[in-house]
Amino acid sequence: MNIININNKIKLISKLIPINMLIFEKNIKASLEELYHFMSDFSSKINDDYIYDLFCKAKNQIVLYSFDNSEPDINNCPCGLIYHDDCIGDEMNIYIMFIATKYKFRQVGYASIFIEEFINFIKNKYVTESNNTEFDNTKYTKINIVLDSIMEAVTFYEYIGFKWVRTDKYNKIFNITDNSNYDHFIMVYQLI
Repeated sequence: MNIININNKIKLISKLIPINMLIFEKNIKASLEELYHFMSDFSSKINDDYIYDLFCKAKNQIVLYSFDNSEPDINNCPCGLIYHDDCIGDEMNIYIMFIATKYKFRQVGYASIFIEEFINFIKNKYVTESNNTEFDNTKYTKINIVLDSIMEAVTFYEYIGFKWVRTDKYNKIFNITDNSNYDHFIMVYQLI
């Protein structure tokens, strides 16, 4: 896929789908094209079609971590993720579909801070706000944050508190066709 096709897809998406972007209560003003290229630059292992597909799903939320105290700037965000939530009965699952740290910001602690702040953000949204009628915490007996990790990051997520699970329960969400494939490590952080 070349840049011209990607840019045409971005223009098409921006007309059809509103993208919600937040930085833990802070808003960033950026065009969809800037955001798409920003997320594409995180990792050379993620292909453009996958990121495009993430942008096409209206329920996906984009979260960027900014270390700016003033007006957040998309270029000063070392980490980002795309997630969506899904309620199945009395279980709420938050699926992290994409998470990455820019190469120049790796191994300096930004990813740890970011994922811990994201966990706190989810706790505040689903667990501790008992007055929130939209997300009444009494209706969930289980709240999980779930992601598909690469092998090199498994110990990082375990250190944060994620557990590696061997189940086909999440295969459809992460497009896993072969559960014996060791390229996929499903990690779950159980909030309650």
